[in-house]
Amino acid sequence: MKKILLAITLIIASFGVLKAQDGLQLGANLGPTMGMSLKYNANAVNGFEMVLGYNIPHDGPSFKFMYEYHVALVDNLRMYFGGGFNIGALHLSNNKHNFDNGEFAFGIVPTIGVDYSFRGAPIAFAFGYEPAINVVSHCQWSDIAFKVRYRF
Repeated sequence: MKKILLAITLIIASFGVLKAQDGLQLGANLGPTMGMSLKYNANAVNGFEMVLGYNIPHDGPSFKFMYEYHVALVDNLRMYFGGGFNIGALHLSNNKHNFDNGEFAFGIVPTIGVDYSFRGAPIAFAFGYEPAINVVSHCQWSDIAFKVRYRF
């Protein structure tokens, strides 16, 4: 029982730390890869983002993990750049609903964009370019993203 109470206390305390840093954001990733975006800002310049989505043009699941370095431009508008990796499945033939033709995709994801956080409101917007340069399978150069996130 003591271990359970200790675990619950640590979980609640960790959420308090995250809220104090205003670093956790959860929202939608809109673009060729539609899905969910989870971002954690470790401090004013360093952030990490995960995108779990579905690649619409190539009819397959996609996962991205990226490090982002932020530069303040004005007030709540920041530019970011960085990189990470992606993993997923692509269907490259004309018959995209034939799931026998799927190909494994793995590669790097350079990223650049801007994000804006509203003062006094828990909403953040971002627009970025995230091409998937795959080592295995087809590269995806047209992956732009518009993101709407809730800040915890």
